[in-house]
Amino acid sequence: MSKQTKLVDEPEEPEIETVKELDLKSAQNVAETVMNRISIFCKQIDIVGSIRRCKSVVHDIDFVVLPERSFDWTNLRQCIEDMDTKPVFTKGDQIIRSLLALADGKYVQIDIYRATTYNYGVQKLIRTGSMEHNVYLAKLAIKQGFHLLYSKGLCEGSMILAGGLIVGGRDESESEVFRFLNLKWIEPQLREIGTDGKPIWDRKKYWRE
Repeated sequence: MSKQTKLVDEPEEPEIETVKELDLKSAQNVAETVMNRISIFCKQIDIVGSIRRCKSVVHDIDFVVLPERSFDWTNLRQCIEDMDTKPVFTKGDQIIRSLLALADGKYVQIDIYRATTYNYGVQKLIRTGSMEHNVYLAKLAIKQGFHLLYSKGLCEGSMILAGGLIVGGRDESESEVFRFLNLKWIEPQLREIGTDGKPIWDRKKYWRE
């Protein structure tokens, strides 16, 4: 029977109505609900994306997680499936993407990105965005002889300089990436690029002397 052929008594799949946008407060509430459910399986978990950047409109809800134990990624995925969700995409043991049902029957997209001890900081940085700001940082890194790789961190050749929770026995995080790029800490809500193609933050204020 052709895949296009439909049995008369075959139940109709309900059409999923995804949410085009949520206001920041509603998105934060959903994110906190999900985080409370899955945090038991995480050594570290952060809400990232447009929520972390405090955007007034949020299109999806993003997390970076470091599972407590290797098998907790499976437990985490099962926990998401046990919620009122519909799976959309899973990339091995790196990404979980689902549609989470809201009270009004609509769905919002949930993206969970798995990090390691050694790339948690850079994952948090990149997944926070914005995409345009990430491109700016990547170009700045190249100008200074580095490469900014979401899977590894800020690298000089084969050496990882910054971007993990623990690198070389030191406490490293996304702030270390900024330091190596000769920048002070940039608040997430300022990580945007203006219409002039330049960062919205004051380069004189955030550039290290």
